[in-house]
Amino acid sequence: MIGLELPTPDYFDTEERSELSEAGRELVAVLESLGITELDDMSIVEPCRHALCRDTVLNLGNLRVDAVRDLVAKLKALAPTDPQ
Repeated sequence: MIGLELPTPDYFDTEERSELSEAGRELVAVLESLGITELDDMSIVEPCRHALCRDTVLNLGNLRVDAVRDLVAKLKALAPTDPQ
C-alpha cells in the first residue's frame, strides 16, 4: 500500500445492519439450541434503491425440499400439542 490508512472494518455497517446482525446472531443461537441447523445460508440483504422495500432484511437462505421437510418436522416436534 502507498501509506493509505484503511477504514475500520465496520466502515460499511449502518446502525440498521448492525442491529439486524445482532438479532440474526441471536436467532441462530436459539435455533441451534433447539437442534435446528438447516438455516445455514442466512444473509443480510441491503435495500435496493429501486425496490419498494427500503429496509435491510435478513434472508433465511435457500432451502432444498429435504431441508424444508426436516425443518418442519423439528418445528412440529417443538410445537405445543393441543390438549383436546
